[in-house]
Amino acid sequence: MDVMKSRYLGIGVAVAHGVFSGSLNILLKFLISNYHFNYLTLIQLLTSSTAALTLELLRRLGKVNVPPFSVQLSKEFGPVCILSTLQSTLTLWSLRGLSLPMYVVFKRCLPLFTLSIGVCVLRNGVPSVGVAIAVIITTGGAALAGAGDLTGDPFGYVTGVLAVIIHALYLVVIQKTSLDSEYGPLTAQYSIAIMASPVRNLNTFPFTAAYPEIL
Repeated sequence: MDVMKSRYLGIGVAVAHGVFSGSLNILLKFLISNYHFNYLTLIQLLTSSTAALTLELLRRLGKVNVPPFSVQLSKEFGPVCILSTLQSTLTLWSLRGLSLPMYVVFKRCLPLFTLSIGVCVLRNGVPSVGVAIAVIITTGGAALAGAGDLTGDPFGYVTGVLAVIIHALYLVVIQKTSLDSEYGPLTAQYSIAIMASPVRNLNTFPFTAAYPEIL
């Protein structure tokens, strides 16, 4: 019974992630393309602040088992926070220069980069033959789908590739950090959200004012 409950929970989380992630990408592209919304780091600030406040509220209510934020947590997950912030920044930049279908093609290449980096970094990181074949087929299909749409901004393609690489590195590093430390993935997300919020807050308006041509 517990196994089935855990499996259904995992499926539910995966579906929810797909729905919310896809909806967010569509909304961001709509804001950037139709309304020329330039304050992209403001979006990052709102995202991380919402996550931090939500997890803090759930922690205080006893709904999630995460420790209070501390210096120790900042030391454990500081490097992961840097990768997370860089990845989200590159993602927003690539959305500005790429069409949404082309952006999705780039994201479909994420499993290949994640597996490749994981083999080098993680213990027992070598995937099974079935997983490797599935990832190669998915990546190959994405490459074929995007071969006919090469008319976007070159800056968008560069940031798109970098965003995928950094995202893959982030996923591998956060997995390794969670395995090597006494904290779980939820504590990692909680720490990252809290640490990222002030960083993005400090850079939101000065950055967009100083570099409007980039944003």
